[in-house]
Amino acid sequence: QKTKSKFGLEDGKYDAIYIRRGDKLVSESVFIPEEKYLNLLMVKNPNCKTIFLQTDDYNCFIELEKQINAQKLPIKLITTCDKESVGVIVHKGDIQGLNDAAQNHDKNKQYLEKIIDKLNKTKPVHEMNSEEVRNHLMDMIVGVDIASKSNVCITDYQSNVARFIKLYHTNSSNVYDVNNPDTDIDYEKVICPTFGF
Repeated sequence: QKTKSKFGLEDGKYDAIYIRRGDKLVSESVFIPEEKYLNLLMVKNPNCKTIFLQTDDYNCFIELEKQINAQKLPIKLITTCDKESVGVIVHKGDIQGLNDAAQNHDKNKQYLEKIIDKLNKTKPVHEMNSEEVRNHLMDMIVGVDIASKSNVCITDYQSNVARFIKLYHTNSSNVYDVNNPDTDIDYEKVICPTFGF
């Protein structure tokens, strides 16, 4: 509530975009340009005036802001993401996977090359102390809650959190997968859909 008040967000009167990057780009997800999220949002709500961006990579905010300005859209873009963040590494062992993906992953290589040095300097979640873990978790929970109280939310179903937003949203029919906007989430899945990606 404090965060929503700070940004003047009223439930259902803003739209949201959720983008998870960081170590997800090693093997579980494919880079999707920010413009694709924005364009779908403008189809679903052409009268959008405010977007809350929940992300772990501030580059998403920078790129979305560029797209909004380029299209001359009267939209206010808000995020709680730290300006230095380029995503999260959950386990230190994932760093080798990041380096390999930055060289070999056909779809993510170009983006990972830009952020790999900064991402490798990020403290993995499993090395954080209790206070750091709590702050990290609270930032995510607050952002997810805000996204879930939006009017329209554009995401992708490449992460568990994105799929959770679909289930938790106050109007789940207003949550769209940027890759398959006309297809609903598969409620029959019983294992993580990214396994074997």
